[in-house]
Amino acid sequence: MPGTLIYAEVQKGEIKKGAFEINKQGQGIGRRSQRMRHRQGRRGCSAAACKFGADRFTWSTGPSFENYIPEAFVQAFVQVAQKVQPAVIFCSASAQGKDFAPAMAARLNVGTISDCVGVTKEGDKIVAKRHVVCRQGLCHG
Repeated sequence: MPGTLIYAEVQKGEIKKGAFEINKQGQGIGRRSQRMRHRQGRRGCSAAACKFGADRFTWSTGPSFENYIPEAFVQAFVQVAQKVQPAVIFCSASAQGKDFAPAMAARLNVGTISDCVGVTKEGDKIVAKRHVVCRQGLCHG
């Protein structure tokens, strides 16, 4: 069964809180998960990575990943996604996630839904929930 691939952002050597939040959503749909994160090195994040509970963790290392460089990050992530063939990919709704997700989706030729506030599994379908019209209602898709 295809699983979940989560883009885990790192800032100042620490996995950002948003990655843990989207991990909970990934676990909620009951699929095996893999996390992808970029960083200059692995030290400092290994303990936090263990808290994810992922079946597998993929690390990108090197000078290209010290700071956010969209092309390098997207290229590395796309390579992992093509190998893993996930059913769903999660990214944080941070500035970086909002820049990264559409570029990654375009490279993989898949759709993207932004600013979701919840994800559930209904039968064989994955349903995303998001606010519409300045948070005055919810949209299910």
